[in-house]
Amino acid sequence: MSPQSYFILVNIIGGLAVLGSYAAGLGFFPEYRESLWGGVRGIWKPVLTVSMLLAAGGYLIFCYFALFREGEYFFRVNIFVEIPTITLLTLIFLSSAALWMPTTITYFLTGNSLWWFLTITILWITAISLVVLTGIVSSSNHDSIATIDWIAPTVGLSVITAHCLIVDAIIWVFFFHR
Repeated sequence: MSPQSYFILVNIIGGLAVLGSYAAGLGFFPEYRESLWGGVRGIWKPVLTVSMLLAAGGYLIFCYFALFREGEYFFRVNIFVEIPTITLLTLIFLSSAALWMPTTITYFLTGNSLWWFLTITILWITAISLVVLTGIVSSSNHDSIATIDWIAPTVGLSVITAHCLIVDAIIWVFFFHR
């Protein structure tokens, strides 16, 4: 299978896992919909909703450029294993993102601080995987590709990274118990 095929497979399965976990969490536990905002109230809810949409759009821009514009360029970086590093980091990012809703709801159901610790850990794993992914894409030798083919995916990843790091791992955690 080609590197792009692995990337597509990871994104399809991982994307469905993320969306499925959100749908299941919100569908089976509607009483926690307000609690999932983590103490964020008022004008900040629409602001964070826009941030979520921009983050998703940024990720889709990265995926488009990785798959259809500069695939060979992005999939050449292999740090740890045979699987291209961007695919491995995408797997980590999507897997951890899919676990946030179930761990948070389990924390609501049990009140056990272990689930709160796991929820925070998952948010940080998500953010760190995106920071590393953004770093790899932005710092790779881009002399051989068009400027837009390097800038657009870097900006797209920066948007989702900022959301997951600042909004989710820092702000949401800070306001959660307030």
